[in-house]
Amino acid sequence: MSTIVIFLAALLACSLLAGWLIKVRSRRRQLPWTNAFADAQTRKLTPEERSAVENYLESLTQVLQVPGPTGASAAPISLALNAESNNVMMLTHAITRYGISTDDPNKWRYYLDSVEVHLPPFWEQYINDENTVELIYTDSLPLVISLNGHTLQEYMQETRGYALQPVPSTQASIRGEESEQIELLNIRKETHEEYALSRPRGLREALLIVASFLMFFFCLITPDVFVPWLAGGALLLLGAGLWGLFAPPAKSSLREIHCLRGTPRRWGLFGENDQEQINNISLGIIDLVYPAHWQPYIAQDLGQQTDIDIYLDRHVVRQGRYLSLHDEVKNFPLQHWLRSTIIAAGSLLVLFMLLFWIPLDMPLKFTLSWMKGAQTIEATSVKQLADAGVRVGDTLRISGTGMCNIRTSGTWSAKTNSPFLPFDCSQIIWNDARSLPLPESELVNKATALTEAVNRQLHPKPEDESRVSASLRSAIQKSGMVLLDDFGDIVLKTADLCSAKDDCVRLKNALVQSRQQ
Repeated sequence: MSTIVIFLAALLACSLLAGWLIKVRSRRRQLPWTNAFADAQTRKLTPEERSAVENYLESLTQVLQVPGPTGASAAPISLALNAESNNVMMLTHAITRYGISTDDPNKWRYYLDSVEVHLPPFWEQYINDENTVELIYTDSLPLVISLNGHTLQEYMQETRGYALQPVPSTQASIRGEESEQIELLNIRKETHEEYALSRPRGLREALLIVASFLMFFFCLITPDVFVPWLAGGALLLLGAGLWGLFAPPAKSSLREIHCLRGTPRRWGLFGENDQEQINNISLGIIDLVYPAHWQPYIAQDLGQQTDIDIYLDRHVVRQGRYLSLHDEVKNFPLQHWLRSTIIAAGSLLVLFMLLFWIPLDMPLKFTLSWMKGAQTIEATSVKQLADAGVRVGDTLRISGTGMCNIRTSGTWSAKTNSPFLPFDCSQIIWNDARSLPLPESELVNKATALTEAVNRQLHPKPEDESRVSASLRSAIQKSGMVLLDDFGDIVLKTADLCSAKDDCVRLKNALVQSRQQ
């Protein structure tokens, strides 16, 4: 009864959890951009914030209509509010900035992961490595309405007077002929090989697998009532461990990689050592972070236009045609020695426990035979059985003729008061083995004589001598009676067999009743 209650309670809990997950997922599907920002929290847009957003969009539209230095107006940006703009998404994330060549006063494009967002240009100075961002949905791009505690309500005056005022574009550059522009070719997810470099080492999964081995072992020594629970828990732990080690990564866990094209340059002072020089290479305004073992090969691409793939934290995963972490992991797979050692040590521990654990109550030879598996051996002769190599635990199937071993008098060590001591079936005389003579037993001889006397009188043969004529015997048998012509002989042999007063009580009573009838 308790098992049924526990099962129903677990089923109810799983149903409630599944319903809650479905509700949360359906709610997220109703909100825009939640697939891109799965960790975002939501709230409602206040009337004051909506008024500030509308004023900002109006000012932005007026500025974009002003022609640029080349006489062309900036590309129109549709940032109109809609019904979904009342939902504010709050998240903490890194902001990636890319420069473009355009007459637009705002020459930068901002990205959160692979999603381009519109960031008011006067907030560029407040961008950090990790930013607290609030944004709303518009007809084209998500609009950032708050960055690291700075809101549109506080900066509307600065927005009108400074940030949205068109600035004449000049062709001057700090580095003269050197171009600082970076071309964004693509935004992709990292490959499974690249993900393997940042994947956990699998120590937790290895411990789960070892724990499942131990639970399987305890199934052998615990009462039967606990075996299903232990086996079920062991299967769950084993499945969780194997899933953690070999399951492909979820799409949400794969980080964004930005594929850029530009000219990497080294900026540094004379006298810097080689270890410092690997960390002072920039692509435009982005300081690149390279793997340490790439140091001898980076200089080949410096000063040349190169394709570079980087994470949002500026770590390089691919540069040019030859430097690629993906190819390194593919051609030289990672070897996780620590987790393999843990699983091997746990397996060895369980093996020794199987061999020497006292409650198993099995000798070492039988345990090894049990682990190897019992074999069924068929034989029809002693030679064939000897050649089969029988081990403890094997099943024998033998055929032929044989008999129990008959020991001679004085060779057995059991109690001597049993009348059947000569019969010992712990050894068998089989097939071509030399047969032994039948044992001599006074008790057996007396029982055999009584049996023969009774059978001879119940079923007489024509050639046997009888005190009664054949016609009289036939008449008696037709009347339904049995003729015992020598009843005294049966009584004497019974008395000889059952000499004690308490022996053969039922047989003696039957003879007395027969005599009276």
